[in-house]
Amino acid sequence: MRACALLLACLLSLCGLQAASAQPANEDGLVYEVFLPALTVPPTFSESFELYPDAPLPLQSARWDVTVHERQLENLYELHPMAEAAHGSHCEGPPATHVVTRYEDAAYICNGHLMTALDSADPGYSLVYLTPDRMVDFERSQAVVRWDISTLPGGYRDWWDVWITPYEENLVAPLDDWLPDLNGPPRRAIHVRFSPMHLSLSAEVIDEHRSQSLPVVTRRGYDSRIVPSATQRQTFEIRLQRDRIRVGMPGLGLWWVDAPLDLDWGTGVVQFGHHSYTPHKDAGKPNTWHWDNFFMMPVVPFTMLPAGQRYADAGRPEVTFAETAPRGGMLRFSGLGAIEVSFDRGGSWQAATPQQQVTSKSGVFRTYWMAAPEGTSAVTFRSAAAEAGLWHVRDVSIWSLERVESGSG
Repeated sequence: MRACALLLACLLSLCGLQAASAQPANEDGLVYEVFLPALTVPPTFSESFELYPDAPLPLQSARWDVTVHERQLENLYELHPMAEAAHGSHCEGPPATHVVTRYEDAAYICNGHLMTALDSADPGYSLVYLTPDRMVDFERSQAVVRWDISTLPGGYRDWWDVWITPYEENLVAPLDDWLPDLNGPPRRAIHVRFSPMHLSLSAEVIDEHRSQSLPVVTRRGYDSRIVPSATQRQTFEIRLQRDRIRVGMPGLGLWWVDAPLDLDWGTGVVQFGHHSYTPHKDAGKPNTWHWDNFFMMPVVPFTMLPAGQRYADAGRPEVTFAETAPRGGMLRFSGLGAIEVSFDRGGSWQAATPQQQVTSKSGVFRTYWMAAPEGTSAVTFRSAAAEAGLWHVRDVSIWSLERVESGSG
């Protein structure tokens, strides 16, 4: 019996397990307690939108920052109508549709998943960005960013993408510099882009605002494996380390990018985008993308406090927040015009601080990123007196690396 106990202890040792100190069970043997080694489970982010509302429900969640942008100034307050947004006015399934005109309704939930629906008017440009309140962490090991999305595009001028950007360099609305709107890409980023023409993905590294495309393993589209669908969703995945990236559809055995990297950063804000660039051209049409099952691992949490108002202008210059700004808070917004900011309801003013970005375009919305005093609960905006004229601020929030658990759901 004692020999069996010693053999068990040796086997446990070989397997990396630990036996407790021997306690006599009787005169013939010993009792061993087996302790499994402690396993560290990486922190994760997951979202599957398990809601079934009676009507399309705008995405308003403390877990997500939602940016909706349209280029045309006549559409500052109301989107160019998207006449055939998927699901009916009571969330009836396809082919039922409904009309979207409000900014708040461009990202909505029906039947247990999320939709984004846009139609930019010629010569317009519009987009939606969805940003979770977790950064992906690939500093020491491989990280995974995964999501499900429908696979049938409406045309070549409507597509989706994913940006991963260092926290301190994030933009409200990053964009390829060759496109006609906004102010280009962040200073540093990873950008994964869907090609509606080839039904495949590509990736690029942004450094000092300049893009370097990564080599493509295959040009085969996913239509070689599945029939593209406007409603059925497939899984796409980014596997990221500081020294390597893989991009593809692992369930189909398709990897379009598998390339070495040499990044000097290891955590990033993740933004899932939908772009609409005059989609009726080239025999196309605007599209609704169906999203679900977002997953990231490992992640680093941070705080996002959205303002209670979607925009500020001369008629309503103040926005308020449900919680006060924590330490290290950064005011983040997209603005048009010469913007000044007050954190004490007009007692004092300062010029808004633009985020680092390419500034070759004028008359477009820019990202602003500036320190917000701890305890801030309201921010007032105005246009600089010397440049008074049309100004507009949208998608205001306060971000912080200090984690604050919001009670707003």
